[in-house]
Amino acid sequence: RLFQPTPDRARARPGPDSFQGPRVRSREAFFPRKEPALLQVSNLSLQFTEEPLFQDVHFSLPTGAKVGLVGPNGSGKSSLLRLLAGLSVPQTGSVQVPGDCRRLYLGPDLEGSVGEILDPTFFRAASRLARLEAELDESRLDEYAAALEAFEELGGWSRLARWRGPLRETGLEDLLDDPQRPGSTLSGGERSRLALARLLGAQADVLLLDEPSASMDRDGLAHLERFLESTPATVVLVSHDRRLLDRTTCRTLALDPIARTLTEYGGNYSFCRARRQEEERRAWREFEDQQRRVRRLEEAARPPRRTTSTGAWPRAWRPRPGPAREGSSGCWPTRTARRSRAAPSGCACAWPLPDFPGSAC
Repeated sequence: RLFQPTPDRARARPGPDSFQGPRVRSREAFFPRKEPALLQVSNLSLQFTEEPLFQDVHFSLPTGAKVGLVGPNGSGKSSLLRLLAGLSVPQTGSVQVPGDCRRLYLGPDLEGSVGEILDPTFFRAASRLARLEAELDESRLDEYAAALEAFEELGGWSRLARWRGPLRETGLEDLLDDPQRPGSTLSGGERSRLALARLLGAQADVLLLDEPSASMDRDGLAHLERFLESTPATVVLVSHDRRLLDRTTCRTLALDPIARTLTEYGGNYSFCRARRQEEERRAWREFEDQQRRVRRLEEAARPPRRTTSTGAWPRAWRPRPGPAREGSSGCWPTRTARRSRAAPSGCACAWPLPDFPGSAC
């Protein structure tokens, strides 16, 4: 009866649905399937001066990964992006991508006309076709037919309509009527929206973005965040906007300008920052422990002080260095002696002497 459950105990006993213990996960949760790498970097090094900018860089990115690339100014973030895009050649190492992989590099400086910024190959063919249409005559029919065929092979009017959508979303649809307009004539906000339209319209497998949120207003920044969260492409993002990095990335690559290496962290920028601060505190603790061990070893190796079996001479009564002069005892005067007594016979010392054995000169 004592151990039979009472109604109160029965109600308080948790049932199978209220169990709050650890949840058992599947095998895939503990051993996730390894996705094939879309971009593989091996032993990458880059050097402009006597000292390398970075060296022995290794990492791989699967399809759909959102990665943030961080580091101080001058650590080589933009140079690494250009290497990943194939625009520069490293001293050592390689960047491997599949043959049908389409990479898009978007830097902070947009050079060329509007068409060259959006889609250089397509708008170059469209401009050539428009120029031949304006100068069309019977002698140039074959040239016009070849230009029209090249334009249709690149997508033709359907590809042009696909670019109209991103430009309409960013408020730059009027630029499609004048693709030859120089990009330098646009304002900073228009250039940032044009870069956003290029991201929205580009069908790339790997996006390499260098400061895409620079000079971008709030609406454009919100549109960029939604695009980065929903795109199936692999993204490598360089930005000084911590909020953008925290919201859009799930991995972080950190460049160290002192060690000239790259470290990978499995989280966003805030996670990377907390881990790096913890590593710095641990390194400082190890350094302080090492300095304490060095001091203990130095003290242990230091020779001991010289002493005699009877102890050192009193500070107030020690032999004067060198031979005693005539008429002197060769002893230093004492400060501890408070009484004066006559010197023993045969001693020329007239100084007061302390009362302890062997004090006579």
